[in-house]
Amino acid sequence: MQSNTTRGFFRSFLARSDSVLAKQYQIRHSVSFQKSRASIPWSSSLIAVRDKNSLLLQQRAFSASSGDSKARKPSWWDKPNDSSKEKAKKNSENDKTVDEAPSTKRSSISSSLRKRGRGRIFSGSSRRQQQTSNAQNGKDAMSNASGNTSLAKLNNQIDSIRAQYVPYLPEVLLVPHNDRPLFPGLNYVSSFEFSGAQKALFDALSEIKASDKPYIGLFKEKDLDEEDQNSAYPPSLNRDSFHDVGVLAEIIDLRSIQDDNAQVDFQTPYTKVEVIDDTVEKEETVKDSLENGFRVFLKAHRRIGLDDIIENGPPLRAKIDHIDEPDRRNYDQDILQGYAKEITSTISGIIKLNPIMHEHAGMIQVAGSVNMTWPGLIADFAAAYVAQANPVELQEVLDTVDLDKRLERVLILLKKELQSGQVQSDINRKVDEKIGANQRRYVLMERLKEIKKELGMETDDKEGFMSKFRNRVIELNKVEPGIPMETQNVIDEELSKMETLEKNSAEFHMSRSYLEWLTCLPWTYFSKDNFDLLKASEVLDRDHYGLKDVKERILEFIAVGNLRGSVQGKILLLVGPPGVGKTSIGKSIAEALDRKFYRFSVGGLSDVSEIKGHRRTYVGAMPGKMIQCLKTTNVSNPLVLVDEIDKMGTGIRGDPASALLELLDPSQNTSFMDHYLDVPFDASKVLFVCTANTTDTIPGPLLDRMEVIRLSGYDLPEKVAIAQQYLEPRAKLESGVTIAESKSESSTECKNSENKNAEPTAEEIDKIKKVPSTIKLETGAIEALARWYCREAGVRKLEQHIERIYRKMALKVLRATEEELNNPEEWTISETQLSDYVGKPQFTSDRLFETPPPGVVMGLAWTNFGGSALYIESTNLKNANRQTSGDETTESRKVDGGFFVTGQLGDVMKESTRIALTHAKHKLQEIAPQNDFFEVNQIHMHTPEGATPKDGPSAGVTMTTALLSLAQNRAVSPDLAMTGELSLTGMVLPVGGIKEKVIAARRSGVKIIILPDENRRDVDELADYLKEGVSFYFAKTYDDVYKVAFPELD
Repeated sequence: MQSNTTRGFFRSFLARSDSVLAKQYQIRHSVSFQKSRASIPWSSSLIAVRDKNSLLLQQRAFSASSGDSKARKPSWWDKPNDSSKEKAKKNSENDKTVDEAPSTKRSSISSSLRKRGRGRIFSGSSRRQQQTSNAQNGKDAMSNASGNTSLAKLNNQIDSIRAQYVPYLPEVLLVPHNDRPLFPGLNYVSSFEFSGAQKALFDALSEIKASDKPYIGLFKEKDLDEEDQNSAYPPSLNRDSFHDVGVLAEIIDLRSIQDDNAQVDFQTPYTKVEVIDDTVEKEETVKDSLENGFRVFLKAHRRIGLDDIIENGPPLRAKIDHIDEPDRRNYDQDILQGYAKEITSTISGIIKLNPIMHEHAGMIQVAGSVNMTWPGLIADFAAAYVAQANPVELQEVLDTVDLDKRLERVLILLKKELQSGQVQSDINRKVDEKIGANQRRYVLMERLKEIKKELGMETDDKEGFMSKFRNRVIELNKVEPGIPMETQNVIDEELSKMETLEKNSAEFHMSRSYLEWLTCLPWTYFSKDNFDLLKASEVLDRDHYGLKDVKERILEFIAVGNLRGSVQGKILLLVGPPGVGKTSIGKSIAEALDRKFYRFSVGGLSDVSEIKGHRRTYVGAMPGKMIQCLKTTNVSNPLVLVDEIDKMGTGIRGDPASALLELLDPSQNTSFMDHYLDVPFDASKVLFVCTANTTDTIPGPLLDRMEVIRLSGYDLPEKVAIAQQYLEPRAKLESGVTIAESKSESSTECKNSENKNAEPTAEEIDKIKKVPSTIKLETGAIEALARWYCREAGVRKLEQHIERIYRKMALKVLRATEEELNNPEEWTISETQLSDYVGKPQFTSDRLFETPPPGVVMGLAWTNFGGSALYIESTNLKNANRQTSGDETTESRKVDGGFFVTGQLGDVMKESTRIALTHAKHKLQEIAPQNDFFEVNQIHMHTPEGATPKDGPSAGVTMTTALLSLAQNRAVSPDLAMTGELSLTGMVLPVGGIKEKVIAARRSGVKIIILPDENRRDVDELADYLKEGVSFYFAKTYDDVYKVAFPELD
């Protein structure tokens, strides 16, 4: 029943809005005001009785819809009164009479009434009619805007009033659901989806929607078993399957899920209409296809209780009890107000923490659907729109009818969400503080990248990388035979993997680096070898002086390559002292063959990864030296110079010598596997040239695969020629005492020097023209430098001294007067002036002894720096501790007084001293049996330069000669030098380094050299100028040595 309060409010509402209603009605139905009155009886009746009470309004409305002159309302309009059975029966009969009326006119008017009456009272006309009426009436924009605003306010107020007049149906169609429950009293529409198998439910909903009572009961199901959950419509549903409280919901729209183009006007959310002839409207039909299911749009009006299920269906029909909103006057107003304020405050806090809720709540407030002064609506609004609780908790709120308990439950949910939001906010704040700086840098870098892309300064995005790598592969495959199939498969897999990776991930950069190496290697690029012997000879003679045997061996190597068409399969090892030109010879070979040159040193290398690369799992992993060489040279057949191969080390990271063996061995390097690439690479086309100072420290298996070419040191004439042709012109150019054109007058060695000066400017040429052209080193000065300052086998130290001289000359030029500059004698450096530029000589004589005493003999030794003269000194001391008496004979005084050696001798050399002592005693007994020198004397043998370690067997004959010279008190010739290993029986065994030793002997002014007989072939290979002025004697036994050393005693 309608309360007097509601009637009074409705009456006062109509009275206050009299003028506005008339104006808005005329605007919205301006096509024909009279026509509108005739075609819409509800509206015309409303205007006619606008000043009467609301009961008369209802009577006229029902009379117009039913076509009856008597004003009657159906039985379902009022809430049933259980105390009056007769009234309920009478209402039921009236309801049946109204529902079964067959009149076509009645049906049309009823449909029109339902569309307008259930909607907003003054919004029944379509948008098209409004546009037409505005055009015809010529209303100005200001009036329309003012009228629309007033109309919107009135519609919202009428919606609130109309919610009190939802019919009280005793039975409804029961629609089950498992989603969040709907809450009544709020002007919002929710959709529920159902499967296409529930065709019966769809038909029932369609029928109800088309009737004048489009209301259903929406109840949430309780927990179902697995079988019921998987079924289209659970057959086991009964009264206990549902919660006790649901909502009476109005069907706003119903359509299949396939109907994507249809839209629902949620501002007027009742049904979709079309205008026909400006007066007739008909309802759209929903698509019949239910393959993908259907969706129903519902709006909740009030709470209902589930009394019983009267039809098991499908679909279900249930008997319900309507639950009205409790009267707030029956509760403590202070408590309700406190709850309402706290809920409002909590919602504000949640909105501040959650921007999404801010937008959601703002939308509801703009719609004006919730009157926040009603406590029940406050609770339902908070539960429906704000509380992010699970459906069970929300159902508990729906089950609660009492206002205070409902507000309390909702407040608890809101407080939980507020606390959760605060915790999340604190976590976000702490995280933001930690990553704020990095995030700011990241954002700025990303913006910088975008700016660079816009300016065309950067195109290295993901697609750019992929395109670059694919283009590289295409270019490599254009050259026969193309990339090996195994490598091609790895590249394709890595490209596919890279496409799925995020650009900023660490794995993406690892994959990018790996593809960079795979695609930049010269898998198919080779340089063409030049086997022109004439060109090779010119290059070697241009860059190096002397070394005839070495040049000849290199030309032989190139000649074999010319006949075979390839020089692969050979490993050259250049062995010689420092400064003799091993590295420059490697460069000359590369230039002669027209091959790219690459050098890397393995001296001190103890990590096998430097040769074979690192595993890609390590941070900063890179390929080994060989792969880096191929990338740098961009050909698969460069000349690779492996420098200092005799100085490799070993450590905890493997043995580099063994890894180098795999790289250099022609039988293994056809499929050299680098750890980083993890694909085989054919390194057999690479020409390897290695350098070393000695072969003693090179592992045997590695040395066995190399072809050794030995480079001896330079003698005095060679050093003078090298200084005049190469070192001096280069020193002049680098010190600035000659103009650049002088390059053409100097050797090409200067042109190929590391310091390649650019063409001088006119100002520089003017300055250099002031330098006297007579600046030079005399030949005698260069000889003195080589003899008294630089005795090493190479010319590196000689070059340093010459550069030092010309630097001082440059300083002298700048300090000199005009008169001094014009004096040519002032700028020629002689031997006597060397001390002014390079200091005092380091050596004052070629010999340690001009006339050696008895017990001193010159030997010849080989070192890493070339050959050198090595003196062996010996002396004796009488055995003073031995006391003799008159009756003692000579035999009793013959004792071994001891033997001592000094001079940093190695184990091999110490053994040679014992052998020399034994053989000297044996030889002395043969030539002078009565001589008891070794028995009655202590012998001390010393090798000068005690700070220098010495070792080797080649001093055996020299030690024996020194001991016999001491025992016989006879000095050997000062022009005599010897070398050779001595066996215990007196055999003279061959030794190495003959050329270096001969050069050292010539440097010391030796005229007679004794060598082992088996070294005769080495002497035959010496250049003629080295043999000039020197007599060579070859000994098979020590007796041959003795005859040359002591000719007067033989």
